[in-house]
Amino acid sequence: MKRLFLIVLSFIVILVARAQVSTEFTQTINGVTLTYNIIDQGNRHVEVTAQQNANALTPPILTFPEAVYKPGETEPYTITKIAMAIFDGDWGSWSVRSGTIKLTFPSSLETIDHMAFAHAYGVDVVDLSKCTKLKELLSFNFHRGSINKLYLPEGLETIMNRIFDDNRLDSIEIPSTIKRIEGWAFGDNPTLKFVDMRKVPTVPTQSSSPGSPFANANADLKIYVNTDLSASYARKRF
Repeated sequence: MKRLFLIVLSFIVILVARAQVSTEFTQTINGVTLTYNIIDQGNRHVEVTAQQNANALTPPILTFPEAVYKPGETEPYTITKIAMAIFDGDWGSWSVRSGTIKLTFPSSLETIDHMAFAHAYGVDVVDLSKCTKLKELLSFNFHRGSINKLYLPEGLETIMNRIFDDNRLDSIEIPSTIKRIEGWAFGDNPTLKFVDMRKVPTVPTQSSSPGSPFANANADLKIYVNTDLSASYARKRF
């Protein structure tokens, strides 16, 4: 009986110890501290859930790493998600569109939650080119800022409404895998003069948000499409 009691007690101690193991850890990149939360231990996936000192970014480059390490462990984790609104409004202001920060995202990324980088007036370049697992960009991800250069990944299928609206884009290349672009996805970019959609094999749908994805672009905007689809595009609000 005593032996059984000791076995049960030991099992309880092990469970309690495991429960107390934190799933969070941090990493500082160029002055900005990112908080990671383990969301899938088996596959070693983490979500970026918080940040501190965004305005301390020096030099003005934030490259989310391909591999992150929890202290005391040797096997890496990969970033698959960035949480909602964690950088919202942390770079610059409406009146000061400084546009000097470059953001680069890892190939493991699958989800950027709503408004994660909204009102980022200090951001100039957004490089998602490695993110081939990123199938959908959610509404308001990069809403209102100073983005001038944007690199989208092959594999991306959906661009929701007002993701890159009210920025400073001058040109956009749309990936061949795109199936849907919602209205105002790139709206209110008065500097936008060139959109290349020639790789897209079918006309993207606009199932929920009315209006052109490129509303209020520069008056000289040119949109290049697959010549076989010219008539179909002419019937849509592109």
